[in-house]
Amino acid sequence: MPNRPLPSLLLLAGAMWLSGCAYNVESELYPTEVPCDTTDINFYPDVLPIVEDRCLGCHSGSAPAAGLGLTAFEEIQAIGLNGMLLDRVNRSDMDEMLMPPDGPLTDCNLRTLSAWVNRGCPEYN
Repeated sequence: MPNRPLPSLLLLAGAMWLSGCAYNVESELYPTEVPCDTTDINFYPDVLPIVEDRCLGCHSGSAPAAGLGLTAFEEIQAIGLNGMLLDRVNRSDMDEMLMPPDGPLTDCNLRTLSAWVNRGCPEYN
């Protein structure tokens, strides 16, 4: 009788398939909250990416919106120190002065900016 490797291959494939099963906890795989650590906020790794992502589309170039350029640290620091930064990002969704105009910042972004402003808007720690 000829050698029939098919049952052996099926057993091997079944064993591999079963060994690949795992018990995954959905809340661990897809957490609802992303950790937001604001204990050690630094301008360049924490604040600048928010500004680049959500502000520079309008507040850069040769004619920045409202005449407010936010391309240099000193410009961003100035609106942090004078209160304008937190005032504009913490307005109601219905307020036309809410920045950015395409929708509010995330809670973590707001907490990050607040922590930086509350520390006096330093460039470096």
